[in-house]
Amino acid sequence: MRCKISCMRLISFSFCLAFAVAALGAEDPSTAIQPSWIAPHVRFLSDSTLEGRDTGTPGYQIAANYVAAQFELLGLTPAGDNGTYFQRVPLRKSRVVPGSVSLTVDGKALQFERDFFVHASGNENGIDANGPLVFVGYGVSAPKQGYDDYKGIDAHGKIVVFLAGTPASLPIDIRGWYSRPVLRIAAAREHGAAGAIMLVPPSDAATLQEHFIRQLDATSWVDENGHAHNSYIEDSLALIPKEGVASILDEQHTLSEIQEHLKSGPFSFDLHRTATLRAQFEHADETSANVIALLRGRDLPNEYVVYTAHLDHDGTSAFFKGDPVLHGALDNAGGVATILADARAFTRGERPRRSILFIAVTAEEKGVVGSDYFVHHPTVPHDAIVADINCDNFLWYFPVRDVSGVGREYSTLNRDFVSAAKDAGIEASEPIKIQQPLLVLSDHFSFLNGGIPAISIFNGNASGDGKRSGAEIWTDYFRNVHHTPNDSIDQAIDWNAAVTETRFAFRLGARIANDAERPRFNGRAFFAHAP
Repeated sequence: MRCKISCMRLISFSFCLAFAVAALGAEDPSTAIQPSWIAPHVRFLSDSTLEGRDTGTPGYQIAANYVAAQFELLGLTPAGDNGTYFQRVPLRKSRVVPGSVSLTVDGKALQFERDFFVHASGNENGIDANGPLVFVGYGVSAPKQGYDDYKGIDAHGKIVVFLAGTPASLPIDIRGWYSRPVLRIAAAREHGAAGAIMLVPPSDAATLQEHFIRQLDATSWVDENGHAHNSYIEDSLALIPKEGVASILDEQHTLSEIQEHLKSGPFSFDLHRTATLRAQFEHADETSANVIALLRGRDLPNEYVVYTAHLDHDGTSAFFKGDPVLHGALDNAGGVATILADARAFTRGERPRRSILFIAVTAEEKGVVGSDYFVHHPTVPHDAIVADINCDNFLWYFPVRDVSGVGREYSTLNRDFVSAAKDAGIEASEPIKIQQPLLVLSDHFSFLNGGIPAISIFNGNASGDGKRSGAEIWTDYFRNVHHTPNDSIDQAIDWNAAVTETRFAFRLGARIANDAERPRFNGRAFFAHAP
């Protein structure tokens, strides 16, 4: 009897201990995350055999199959089309027909791919525009923001010319919002313009073609009516690099003088020149896939927190000598590895109250196309998606001391972000001060634009190396690594930094998934009522 009682007590004690351990794990299973959960994914996805994971290529499909297999190994439920992990994304690739392009100004022909380029449209078979040229500053019409380059200008029947960039007087996020050519071309059309030309400052044509506007061949998702959609640029646009600017501007104005005027506010005027722009476009339809998996919540299974990370990169490029592969190790094999590691951690603990979707999206590098398609065609009800956490371009070079959440100030997600940072023993800092408009530069933007609170996680300014600030490291990265073969597994990656940021991303998602109330936008969300 004593033995029986003792055994019963032992069993009871063991059960209680197991329950306590399980509960502790449920509180923070992310403590199990380690470099071996992250590094192998980055190594595989950035390998040269995948040839840069360009959208629609065999290398991308291998990457998609790999991620789907990882989701299946974790026991996650397929959440794509027809009981699979894949959501088919119908795409249209559009390009300029060789030999069909011409641009003349006052009868003088400019040389294609030296003096000018043309971005193809997914919704047009060509462009044939003729008319007087009118300069309209940055081409921004945002009267609600107190700025309008078209004020006092008659653009009807004319070809508008505007400068790349955005007004310095506007806050950086609003500048990012209006930096998108899709809004500037729409403004031109609303004012009756016949066509649009953008002046681009890069130093040479090769830089323009390879780094500023690699998507001269447009990629868009296509709706059931055959209309092509892209959050950045949908319609035709001529681009003029430094070499062609003098051919567009009149004799009274230089580029430097115009840029100086624009520092004080809108500066628009007739150029007293006439131009003719012609080009033909050809289209090819294909498909790519978002890879989607579901972890069902325990209490609110019909509400969803989303983790996104883009799986695609830019393929290969002959522009770079030696290695032609744009590996995309940090951009964004690292982000995909993060959501895979976080998914693994979530399967180890008690399920969160809300369900979680893990999405590796396609065609981010083409203009957040895959995530925009998902927001318009979600595999769960749109109004049931409560938030998006986006993982992209983590710079795992030095210890992570702080994180910035792009977009967090526009919703109650800010509260969760600050609490998750405290839990992780790091600071929640303001967005780093760089010129890149980070609000619109990754897949969180698709969710914000679709009315869903979202955050994209980035290193903060304190996460430096003791000599350079986080902002300086970001600037160096954009100049020397981003979208080059240098973004490979061979760079000096601090895998402990990867663990810190991945654990933080887990804690953020866990807080949102377990909150009593779903996130909501606040009065600072200007995009809810733009323009």
